[in-house]
Amino acid sequence: MLQVLGDTPDGSGLRIRYKLLPGPNRETILPPDFELVRDRAAEIARRHYTDFKISMDGDRFIMQRNLREYDVHNGSKSGDVSAETRKETGPAADGFRLVLEPLVEAPVSQAFQADGPQILDRPYWKSYVDHRFDPEMRSGVAMYFDFGPGVDERFRKEMLGLLEERAQGDKIAVEDLALQMIVAIRGKDDSKLKSLAADRIKGWPDALPVFAIELREHMRQFTGDEKFELQAGESLVDGELAAVRCTGPAALQGKCLVMFFGRSDGAWKNLSLRNATQEMPLARLLGDFRRQMEKPADPDKRGDPPPIR
Repeated sequence: MLQVLGDTPDGSGLRIRYKLLPGPNRETILPPDFELVRDRAAEIARRHYTDFKISMDGDRFIMQRNLREYDVHNGSKSGDVSAETRKETGPAADGFRLVLEPLVEAPVSQAFQADGPQILDRPYWKSYVDHRFDPEMRSGVAMYFDFGPGVDERFRKEMLGLLEERAQGDKIAVEDLALQMIVAIRGKDDSKLKSLAADRIKGWPDALPVFAIELREHMRQFTGDEKFELQAGESLVDGELAAVRCTGPAALQGKCLVMFFGRSDGAWKNLSLRNATQEMPLARLLGDFRRQMEKPADPDKRGDPPPIR
């Protein structure tokens, strides 16, 4: 379980203790979200600075630039300031320190004193505290970001939106997966198509190349050529399921292809396809698909993939 400790990097008393999952050889497995956020944070920093340092403290990722030691007066909850001081390390005016911690197995809200992000005023800098936890994956990320008043404004805004951006990461992931599927269908790459699919509906990975042949033939009938010109457009993520609407040339007369995806063990895979019209709300289509997936499996029909209508 996660516990509140008193030794946060920024002194705010919101440090968490977390339990990590053991791998098959007893090695530590970091949550997928943690690795994605960590890599994104480093990418943002590289666009604005060249002199920052990265280190790992156990499973905590630390990225920092231009830190210094301050004499900080002790304070109380009543707002009184003591004449006594203590040494505390923090960012200089143009410095920063980012600490990311992986969260596994218990909701981080049990460990934080307040829900949602907070910006705390420190004597010489500000501290931003935030977290994201996926109850279905039972993993997430805690973030502590200290920054001085002179830090690059664009960098600061991007870092403050780091976890919010990650919340949009699933939409990016399924849209990219849809693009990969379009390329594989166009290129008749059956092995690639199979690798992008999951068999939550029994037999779907093997059936997908057959449906790809049907899709290419339908496109040829509508457009009069062999091109398979679809674009991934509107997407919707709802928990462990997602849908992407793929649209094409005007010759399709408003018809579109909807791809359905499911997330398992942190990875998105294709679960089904269906034809629709652009006027049909994506939320309704995804809701219908969710109800279909939640129906008890019929042993006599389990091996038949859903038709493309």
